[in-house]
Amino acid sequence: MQELIIILLILLSCGIIYCFDKLFDKQGLCYSIVLLNIVSFVLMFKIGYILKTNINLGIIPLLASFAVIYIFITRYGTKEIKELEILSLYSNVTFAILLTILNFCIPALTETISINLEATFITNYKILIAYPIMIFGSQYAITKLYSLITKIQPNIFLSVILNYIITSLIYTIIFPLIVYINLLSFKNSLFVAISTYIFGLIENLLITVFIYFMTKKKVKK
Repeated sequence: MQELIIILLILLSCGIIYCFDKLFDKQGLCYSIVLLNIVSFVLMFKIGYILKTNINLGIIPLLASFAVIYIFITRYGTKEIKELEILSLYSNVTFAILLTILNFCIPALTETISINLEATFITNYKILIAYPIMIFGSQYAITKLYSLITKIQPNIFLSVILNYIITSLIYTIIFPLIVYINLLSFKNSLFVAISTYIFGLIENLLITVFIYFMTKKKVKK
């Protein structure tokens, strides 16, 4: 069952990019990265089970949001990419603040739910703090490395895959070890991190095909 949910999440993530791009063109890429950031942020609190391994479900929309970065660079170059990254940072910080307010300042329907919400925040507060920083750092690293790799090797498949192999260490290995270390044992945290890294590589292959499809008609720079 969870395998089906994961497949649907991948299709939904790519569908968001495709639909927003078709409806709003360049502006649609900005809308899609904000929406994917929010979905990824929420799923960072969830651990999924696929093929007898645990993965961080946030990796699914997260890789799709990074696909927006690749599409944007390919179409419009790197001059305007900073604005997209700043927009992404603002949306993540705003959502983190909103989650904090919802947990502590707005009462739930019952006292039990309110207590559970506060407990959830206290347990997972590191995600709220680390996620915006991790995303911004990852997007910056992806942009710089992708531009460097494409100058040496213009093949989009190799460029995206090589970029993932290097930069994904930030958001699949380092990030889970930081945020899950008090929730899980170090061994289990490392296992989730490695499983997420391997799953992300498989998803990234699919995302690369999607990126190629979205960028085969490049906009003149």
